[in-house]
Amino acid sequence: MIPTRNFPLARRIAVAAGVFAITTAVHADERLAGDTVVASRGGVSVTLADVDASLLRLPPGQRADLMNSPVRIEEKISELLLTRQLAAEAARAGLDKDPLVQHAIELSKESVLGTQAMLDYRAKLDLGDVAILAKEMFDANPAAYAIPEDVVVQHLLVDSQKRGDSEARALATSLLERAKKGEDFEALVLEYSDDPGKASNKGVYSGASSARMDPDFAAASGKLRETGEFAPLTKSQFGYHVIRLVERHEPKPRSWDEVSAGVTEDLRKRLTDARVKDYVDNLRGKDIDANPDAVASLRTRYLPAPEAPSKKAGER
Repeated sequence: MIPTRNFPLARRIAVAAGVFAITTAVHADERLAGDTVVASRGGVSVTLADVDASLLRLPPGQRADLMNSPVRIEEKISELLLTRQLAAEAARAGLDKDPLVQHAIELSKESVLGTQAMLDYRAKLDLGDVAILAKEMFDANPAAYAIPEDVVVQHLLVDSQKRGDSEARALATSLLERAKKGEDFEALVLEYSDDPGKASNKGVYSGASSARMDPDFAAASGKLRETGEFAPLTKSQFGYHVIRLVERHEPKPRSWDEVSAGVTEDLRKRLTDARVKDYVDNLRGKDIDANPDAVASLRTRYLPAPEAPSKKAGER
């Protein structure tokens, strides 16, 4: 038997998880009772029901992902124990008798209920047959679901801010000519490029024609077709670029069977988010009947109380 005294909680949980994994095949449907104590510390305990309740704010799928880790389990248990320890301290100090604290506790109940209302609304939404709509979207524009082109280039940057535009252009032009004549381009990159990433990537970038790149750099890279081909000298917001094509992968069409699961799930999420937004917007859009004086008073309600004027000598 493995001793657990003074054994780090994460390690104990990992051991328990390993034992549990062995038994789940036989007892997959067994669940411990909610009042089962998970851990204790400083005179307080946390039960499985406490952990369940603390996860109510998350959708069911996210709860499984969150707790599939001994480290996160330890963090959750320790967090719940600390909260309960502090609550016990507050009760011993009589803080729970404060009317404002009691009111805050009632507000926390409303917060929990509000979260559950949102989760319940999402769970019960009837979106119809999303798969059919997703297939219609695919059929209308299959190219949108293709694997995009990938242009890989190696580039040398001459920073025009360091040298001035004319000097930078002249240097970049001469380096392009030297590279075209057969000089080792990688050696030129390592010696002359002002790109700070050259030490780790030697000036090589994938996705060079994508929207995440500078537009001028992307346009020049996207026109390259033959491996080893150099683009005309290109100026971007960073300076002048000498660009050589390393490899190019054209867009690759994908069949509906290849993308159906992802496209359908993405559409389901977008439709759900849109419906939830409409639901919340409708609640927020209802007329507010506000008390102007009470609203205005909030600007000064939490300011420190003014100090009483000090008495002058001889005053009683």
